[in-house]
Amino acid sequence: THLRDLRAKIVNNDTVGDLAKTCHVHDLILTSFSLAAVDEYVALILLAWGRFLLTRPRAQGWTDGVVTARAFLRQLFVVYDSELADFMFLLSHDVAAKVGGVVDCHRHSLATHPKATQEASRHEQFLALCPTIPIDRTHLWLQAMTHKSFQGLAVSSDEYVLGKVDGNYERLEFLGESILHVVTCRVLMDMLPFHEVPYPLDLHAIEQFLHKCLFPLVSDAAVANRTVLGPKQRFLDHVRQWPDKTLVSFDDLDPPDGVHMHAVGLSVDGFLVCRAMAPTKEIAANQAALKALQLFGL
Repeated sequence: THLRDLRAKIVNNDTVGDLAKTCHVHDLILTSFSLAAVDEYVALILLAWGRFLLTRPRAQGWTDGVVTARAFLRQLFVVYDSELADFMFLLSHDVAAKVGGVVDCHRHSLATHPKATQEASRHEQFLALCPTIPIDRTHLWLQAMTHKSFQGLAVSSDEYVLGKVDGNYERLEFLGESILHVVTCRVLMDMLPFHEVPYPLDLHAIEQFLHKCLFPLVSDAAVANRTVLGPKQRFLDHVRQWPDKTLVSFDDLDPPDGVHMHAVGLSVDGFLVCRAMAPTKEIAANQAALKALQLFGL
């Protein structure tokens, strides 16, 4: 009961508010409106605290700086509530023990499997072909490669698959978020070429892997495998893959005399590619897009 109450206390808004008041964060917020209403001594302390936390990673390097800032922030929690600080800030060896338990939870399961030697050999071949992806633990490599989408007819019944049999989509979500993080960092670095804090990873190697191994698959899947979408959307998706910006428009045309239907023309960069007629504009646009897909060999 005490542990449950303590966990509830950690995530309680009142606790966060009390902690902010203990550290005089509310006074720092007020400085944005009126410096006269804030004690100068408190404001200077808060300013020094903020600069300390922000400059540690830059002055000591990412690893040592984060450790220093984390220790300082933990001490603030100790002043507020020492018991709460023990639950929110684990010691370094406790963190290492917990991470090690999660990382190596399937190591024994793989070691006792009949296909352990075979999978280890495949893992070595993978590392030789993709040295930029250093997944050193064989069981973690298998966990990344045995997603639910692979557990169909292509996987034999005696194949070794880690975790639950039904699988999940968490690995795909993690992959998507990782790619988004890399792309975002690269865009920001291009936008801000004079950034002061260097990024700790080699983005160039990661970018090469994405262009060589992943982006071609995405390009094919975005168009060829979207059978549930209409011809218009499939054609627009295909045009978006082109390296140069291309303008596609669906324009209303005048139907022939005596024909009570809607006529639509599909133009690419101002050039009329094909036209179609149908009872509604949407059907006509889809028919025109279907002709365009055939013209482009799709």
